[in-house]
Amino acid sequence: MDLSGFVSASVAGVPLVFVVLVLVYLAGKIGAQGWVQTVCSAAVGLVLGCGYMVTQTRPPTADAWLIYVYWFSVAVYGLALGGLASLLYDQAKAIIEKMIAGLLEKITRA
Repeated sequence: MDLSGFVSASVAGVPLVFVVLVLVYLAGKIGAQGWVQTVCSAAVGLVLGCGYMVTQTRPPTADAWLIYVYWFSVAVYGLALGGLASLLYDQAKAIIEKMIAGLLEKITRA
């Protein structure tokens, strides 16, 4: 799996995955926690990912199969974008919490 496509996806020079991360962070600041924040990440990723994919390739209009394939791939991209942002957010949070706990432990020993 090539993750560079998610990192290189950008709007006006701003990587889309960062926009999803910021919006998920803001949702947490206004009270979304746990599964609600995860669903928010998936929803934001779906909306922004779909919007991005539609700007890259015009949706087909003639063949029903091509229409299905197009929208299915757009939805998968959007959900993957939201999932990646959620994963990055959770991992960064866990790493920071671990670093703070280590620093506090060193301080209390000193």
